[in-house]
Amino acid sequence: MYRLIHINDSNEDIETGLYGRDKELCKRLLQLFHKAEAYEEVKSTLQTFLDKKNKRKKSTSVQPVIYGIVVDLVSNFGRLKIILMVKRTTNSLGHIIPRTLTPYIELR
Repeated sequence: MYRLIHINDSNEDIETGLYGRDKELCKRLLQLFHKAEAYEEVKSTLQTFLDKKNKRKKSTSVQPVIYGIVVDLVSNFGRLKIILMVKRTTNSLGHIIPRTLTPYIELR
């Protein structure tokens, strides 16, 4: 509601030290509280939420696992062997791939 009332007000551009999605989520709120007494508390609270979000993202994201597998296979074989990539990905991500899909991943 505050932003609707003050839509034409300019906000001071501040450096948050955040990047990417974290910056998108937090910058406007930090700008709003920039010169307020509660700024440090808001900043600390946001950092707590970002830490939890990023920790959860790292533990459930498949991209880092797949990237590591691809780098390992290319460095060991000089090229990417798809069947090995599928086997290693399935072994590494077995806890994420639903068991109902496992029969459809036929590996020889």
